[in-house]
Amino acid sequence: MSGGFDGAAFNINVFRPKVWDWTALLNDMESKVDKTEIDIYTEGSPDEAVYYGARLEPKAGVYAGIVSDGNGDPEIGKPPVFDHDFGLYSSYIEFDDFQTVLNKPSSYIVPEKDAVSQVPWNIKDINLALDDENDDYIKETLDNLAEMGKPVIIRFGAEMNIGTLGDSPSAYVKAFRKIADIVHTYPEFAVMWSPNDSGSLDRPFWYYYPGDEYVDWIGVSSFSKKDFLSSLDVKDGSEVVTSRESQIYFTLGDFGYTTNSLKYITAFMDEYNIKKPLAISEGGVVTRLLYTDENIDNWGETRMRNMYWYAAMRYPNLKSIVYFNHDMESEVIGFDLKYKPNYAAIMDEAFNNGQYLMRCGASPRFVFVRADGGRAYSSGSIPIYGYVYQPEQYTTSVEYYLDGELIDIKTEIPFKTVINAADISDGEHILELAANGEKSAEYKSYTLTKANGVINIY
Repeated sequence: MSGGFDGAAFNINVFRPKVWDWTALLNDMESKVDKTEIDIYTEGSPDEAVYYGARLEPKAGVYAGIVSDGNGDPEIGKPPVFDHDFGLYSSYIEFDDFQTVLNKPSSYIVPEKDAVSQVPWNIKDINLALDDENDDYIKETLDNLAEMGKPVIIRFGAEMNIGTLGDSPSAYVKAFRKIADIVHTYPEFAVMWSPNDSGSLDRPFWYYYPGDEYVDWIGVSSFSKKDFLSSLDVKDGSEVVTSRESQIYFTLGDFGYTTNSLKYITAFMDEYNIKKPLAISEGGVVTRLLYTDENIDNWGETRMRNMYWYAAMRYPNLKSIVYFNHDMESEVIGFDLKYKPNYAAIMDEAFNNGQYLMRCGASPRFVFVRADGGRAYSSGSIPIYGYVYQPEQYTTSVEYYLDGELIDIKTEIPFKTVINAADISDGEHILELAANGEKSAEYKSYTLTKANGVINIY
């Protein structure tokens, strides 16, 4: 098996990871989110995209996804949030209820779309999947999904690193492998392994990884939250935790950016040389807080721009983002975009101008690639996107200077400017970014050279 650990080698009765030094853990996590980051990106050819050849992986671009009931329900007259379709729809099936078909509205929305169907197959009792008596149920469910004629990504047993589903890692891994082997007998079906982005601090990713041969995609649940809630029933805010420590541990509040939350899963993938497409299998930016009347627009809009512009820019193996546009009535926080049409507008801006795939089989106009490192530009306009992260403060503007002369100011992510190659004289120049934060300014310089009509940025 390539990459990861053989989960069958571990027995929950004899081995359980334990955090012995919480201070060291906090320091390690803080080191990931407490450093200023400044880089520049440009628009590369789709041929330059990271591509692993996994089942149902697009060669380039990022699937724009949404939960199937997240963009209106025509049968009950629920209006759509967006006036367009998506490239991927996520529809839930409950293993414990022995659900064999998609429920409404997914059952009639998904078949009509030119899209990939992501199916989170939720399970609470992992033994149900191990019981051979349920094999007919498994087969019937997959047969029904295949009859839709859509490419299907099965997201089995998600978020195993939180809650009781992960109490027996060896049982979980065994069950996942069983389901994956069956799913892989279906053409145009793929398997996604999908933990929570951080999860319980004493349940590391490797504890549950089934092995590369059983996994086609790696997904994470990744939600940008304002506070840590010790109880989902809290109404008055008495159990809302906003300490800096809790924000670091759970990547929320001031540190609650998608680009931060993805650092943990990508570090795991790098450590074990796991070459798989990455997905935000469900995610969102909080839109509703019952415990406060605080205006969170500035906080939320910045996180939404980070999620839909910067995540794909920073992580070239990210190939899908599914927005969980649904409110859970029992919870005091929500992610329904009906409360924040300004968030939806930011998403549409990225869909229209970024590298998103709005239908199955589509190709993007470009993909994000690093703009420096000696990259050569022969002529025309050079788009430059400033990636800026300043911990615990908002970046209010990015200024671009060429040889000390201000050439542009941008005030919103993705801080895009355009350099006209014809305006650059032969020789060596200095391109500088000034990232102006609420508390401080940070600078980064690049060397730009032009010779024989070719520009290089280092």
